[in-house]
Amino acid sequence: MQLIFLVIIALFAGSGFYAVLNLLRHRRVPYSRAILAALLFALLSGGHQYLLFWGNTAKLGLFSHVLYLTAFCAVFSLLALPPVLISDIVLSIVRLKYGRGFLTRPRIIARRKAWAVVLSAFLCLCSGLALYNAVKAPALKYQDIYVKELPASLNGLKIAQLTDVHTSPLFTRPRSEAMVQQVTEANPDLIVFTGDQVDGTPQMREDALLPFTKLQAPLGMYFIPGNHEYILSMAAWRDWYQGHNLRLLINEHVSLTYGDGRINIVGLDDEAALTRGGSEFSGPNIEKALEGAPQADFTLLLAHQPRQAERYSADKYGIDLMLSGHTHGGQIPILRSMTAAANHGFVAGLYQVGDMQLYVSEGSGLWQGFCARLDTEGEVTIFTLKSAP
Repeated sequence: MQLIFLVIIALFAGSGFYAVLNLLRHRRVPYSRAILAALLFALLSGGHQYLLFWGNTAKLGLFSHVLYLTAFCAVFSLLALPPVLISDIVLSIVRLKYGRGFLTRPRIIARRKAWAVVLSAFLCLCSGLALYNAVKAPALKYQDIYVKELPASLNGLKIAQLTDVHTSPLFTRPRSEAMVQQVTEANPDLIVFTGDQVDGTPQMREDALLPFTKLQAPLGMYFIPGNHEYILSMAAWRDWYQGHNLRLLINEHVSLTYGDGRINIVGLDDEAALTRGGSEFSGPNIEKALEGAPQADFTLLLAHQPRQAERYSADKYGIDLMLSGHTHGGQIPILRSMTAAANHGFVAGLYQVGDMQLYVSEGSGLWQGFCARLDTEGEVTIFTLKSAP
């Protein structure tokens, strides 16, 4: 695990160093100054990853505001890498074709300076906008779900989904309290959290998570793990949930009655358990989760990652609605197609998969190592069950 952290830190620090150094060199900044500026930027960008995982939410205090600067540097580092790299490739081709002297002509130098200024300004604007969109409060979204042969008592039932909350040094208690207020005002009958509630250990993140323990709904509140719970210690988080009397579903189900209707809620383990779960956690197992489940009028499946939706849509499982997160909606346009490829085409919104409906949330938060959203927005989703015509 330490190797993964080092790779992430190196990626952001290296990208920041390379991008800033080359942008400054295009502007003809003296080499020594460009090196110093690039090193400082790399330190902030790479340091953000360290603070993200190891910073204690409750103890950072005013220093937490520095994280907005480091987060900006991290976003800038990755957004700047492709255009700066392409620019350098083009310059290398020009140098090979016309010789080194061509690039030192006054007219070419002026154009390179202008290009560097325009590109830097554009990247700063995009990075700032992306960071703002990522850290602002999630939107409250409403989605109707039409179900065949739905009993009258379940018609109009409301389910609140929060997912990918990612409590961290950036997403702290005030943000959690704002989401609690959103859910409370929506007055749902059932509340579910579909994974990636945290980045860190219980000791680091308890302060930011405690507001969620105050949520109440007639049918209760249920959690499943995501891949980020496994990054440090899923066992510690399981114990934390149990210690706060929160129902964590790991390959198991609960059966509830509501009026004359019956609801099955099925919660799966995350795929990260296959490599990080050790002997205690074995990964998603829908057969085990459904074992002994009674016949229900509505069956809800909670699975953090959506990629197995086609398998879970099989008639033998009887799933009506699957709720997932994980993708963050792709975050920015350039990543959307890659996110789709990694998740069997499921990125955001409502999908019909066989007779099952799948909703992939864009996330109530996101992983703040790359704290950026462009053309996506965080969401807290309220589903209303309705009888299909």
